Amino acid sequence: MIKLHAKELLTRTKTAIKVVASKNSMPILGCAMLETRGNNLVITTSDGEQWLSQKCPMIECDQEARFCVNATDFMNAIANICDVPITITIEEGTHTITCDYGSGRFSMPYEDADEFPTAKTPTDGVASLIADGKKVLKAIELTGFATANDDLRPIMNGVHFDFFADGMVCATSDGLKLARYKDKSIIYNGENGETPSFTLPKKPANILMSLLSASDGDIKFTFSDKTISVNNKDFMLTARLLEFKYPNYNAVIPSSSPIIITANRDTLLNALKRVIPMASDTSCLVEFNFTQGKVTISAKDIDYSKSASETIACDCDTDVKIGFKGSTLVTVLRNINDDEMVIELENSSRAGIFYSALGLTREEYLVLCMPMLIQ
Repeated sequence: MIKLHAKELLTRTKTAIKVVASKNSMPILGCAMLETRGNNLVITTSDGEQWLSQKCPMIECDQEARFCVNATDFMNAIANICDVPITITIEEGTHTITCDYGSGRFSMPYEDADEFPTAKTPTDGVASLIADGKKVLKAIELTGFATANDDLRPIMNGVHFDFFADGMVCATSDGLKLARYKDKSIIYNGENGETPSFTLPKKPANILMSLLSASDGDIKFTFSDKTISVNNKDFMLTARLLEFKYPNYNAVIPSSSPIIITANRDTLLNALKRVIPMASDTSCLVEFNFTQGKVTISAKDIDYSKSASETIACDCDTDVKIGFKGSTLVTVLRNINDDEMVIELENSSRAGIFYSALGLTREEYLVLCMPMLIQ
């Protein structure tokens, strides 16, 4: 008999099911493994590439248990139970579990946990680092939007971490946009000037965000060339890392630009969203014509005789015209968390640099957006 709070069980099951794939190579991977350890029920899920284990405190337990249940069926069964104690009883004779929550009960079959695959933890060339979980969460939140979905360059389909003696750098890029964030408080003091790095795939990165948003305190990274484990007092996430070397993101970021423009982010973003519907569906090209103290945003679709333009004020003392893909630029602007922002430009063929005017500095956080050719 295992007794625990239904709400806490549901919260962890909802996170655990994010790991489970819609199609699995083995039927057991559609299950969640439940195992009693001390005063906790540990819930583990996997898709064969990543494993997530979470601790759920128990009210009472009179037996050791280790079994697997269908993750989707189990979550759906407990999804609408009020925040009351739920008691899980294991019926070995019928190979089922019965869950009693006071006003009702349900039963479902279970599978032997011996069939559940073991997590592939880091082995050779292991490095480790302890960091504040909320700071790592912030790094992923600020950069995760720029990850790619590229079958030809899978290394781009994740969040890249570099650790230096003067801080942690987190970077992502899909070829059209690039985000880079640096936290100087997370440092790595390795031997012989080591600068370890890894690229975490998008799926475990998103799962890690969910875990960190609901957990406080430090987390520990343990990683090798192929795998990584991230754990704290509440969970352990193990994942296979993306292979190959991540491109040198600093090489495409200019150290400075001759044209510096200051603008209100919301004003620019709202004008952009009003103009985009008139852009070509194929290219989504939007033109920006910066002149003294203002910028004119325009778009057109010759094939359907559509066009739009809007002029807003900005702090600019140089004339320059540049084009961007409208939908990409909307995403970029949404991730500049400040009322006032800076836009750095060199010419119409070089990428634009976007960052906060009052918040995080250019060195701490910036987003790069590649231009489009104006015809």
